[in-house]
Amino acid sequence: MLKENQKSFCLITFSCACFIYGRNVRARLSSLDLYTIAAHLFHQKYYRDAGYWVKSSILSYEADNLNEFLGCDRSEMLILSAEILIHLKRSRYALTILQSGLQLEPSNLKLLDRKNEIESLTKNGTITPYQLDDEAQNEYNFSCHDEFPNTYGKLYCVYNTNTSAFLRLAPLKMELLSLDPYMALYHEVLTDNEITRMRTWATPHLQRAKIYDHRIRTETTVKERTSQATAVPEFGEINKRINRRITDMTGLDVSASEPLQILNYGLGGHNVVHYDSFNVPMTHEAVQKDGDRIATVLFYMTDVEQGGNTVFPVIQKTIHPQKATALFWYNLDNELKMDLNTLHEACPVIMGSKWIATKWIRSNAQMFIRPCRRH
Repeated sequence: MLKENQKSFCLITFSCACFIYGRNVRARLSSLDLYTIAAHLFHQKYYRDAGYWVKSSILSYEADNLNEFLGCDRSEMLILSAEILIHLKRSRYALTILQSGLQLEPSNLKLLDRKNEIESLTKNGTITPYQLDDEAQNEYNFSCHDEFPNTYGKLYCVYNTNTSAFLRLAPLKMELLSLDPYMALYHEVLTDNEITRMRTWATPHLQRAKIYDHRIRTETTVKERTSQATAVPEFGEINKRINRRITDMTGLDVSASEPLQILNYGLGGHNVVHYDSFNVPMTHEAVQKDGDRIATVLFYMTDVEQGGNTVFPVIQKTIHPQKATALFWYNLDNELKMDLNTLHEACPVIMGSKWIATKWIRSNAQMFIRPCRRH
C-alpha cells in the first residue's frame, strides 16, 4: 500500500513534502517516521525505495530534536542502510556507511559487529543479495496520478423526472458523464441521517474486503484491494429506502440483486483496476441463478480531502468522492457481454477516510425492463 501511494502520488522524501494532484502538502515527518517507512519497505523487498527513505532519516537525524525523547538510535538507521546496500550488491558502500558511523560513535558495538560480519562475508564470497528488478509504471499508477480532463462534450445536467413515476413529484439531480458506457452521477441522493445510520450499523461488522476468485470458486482477500466491507441484510427501513431510490435512479429491478455493500477505505486504501462483472459463461455458478452484474450503483457517503478518486482509464473519466452523490453505470453491453470500457479503479486515499455503499444489480431480473437494442 505504501509502495503504491509513493508511486502514484510522487512522495518526495527528502523535503518531506507531498505533491498530490499538483498541490504541495507540507507534512513534516520525524527522523523516526522516515526510518519506520524505510524498514517497512525493506521487509517488503522494495530495497531501492527503502534506500531513499533511510537516507532521509539519516540526513534529518541531527536536526530532529525528538530523537532522544523517542529513543531513536542513529546506529539502527546506519545498519539498515548497510543492509539495503548489501541487497543491492553494493557491499563496499555498506562498509563505508558503517565506518562513517564508527567515526561518530567509535564504541558502538552494534556498528562494529555488523562491520566485521560484512567484511568476513565479503572475503568469503558468501553474500548472496536479493536483486529487485525495476518495476515498470503500470496503467494503475498513471491513471491515479494524472487527472483526466472533464471533457463531457455535449453531455449535460438535468432534473431526472422520467425513470419512475415518483420522480415526477421529486426529481433527482442527474449529471450525464458518458454514453459509452452509459454513466450518470446523481447529486444529493442520500440524507445525513441515512449516512450516519448506515455507517453506525456497519462499523462493528466491517471485515477485510474480498473478491471472487474464479479458480477456487469462492471469495478471497487480495493485497490489491485494501478496504473493509460488510453486506447490509435485505431487511429494515433504510435498506428498503435505498433500494427504492436505486430503482428510481436506474429504472432497474433490484429484487434479485446482491445485498447493499458498505465499504470503508482508510489511509492508503485502494482497489486496483478491475471490472465489476464476472465475465463468465451464463452456466457458471456465479451467474447461473441471477445473471451477471449488469450495472453498478456507487454511493459516496463522505467527502475525501485528497485521493480516493474513482477512475475509468479507458474512457478517461475521474470522479472525486462527494458526499451524498451516487455514480451509476452499466457493466454489460446490449448482448450482456462485459463492456471493456468499464475498467475502473479506486485510487489510494491520501488524506481523510472514504465511505461508500455499492449495489451490484443482476441481469436476469431486467429481462422485460431493459430490452436489447437493435444493432
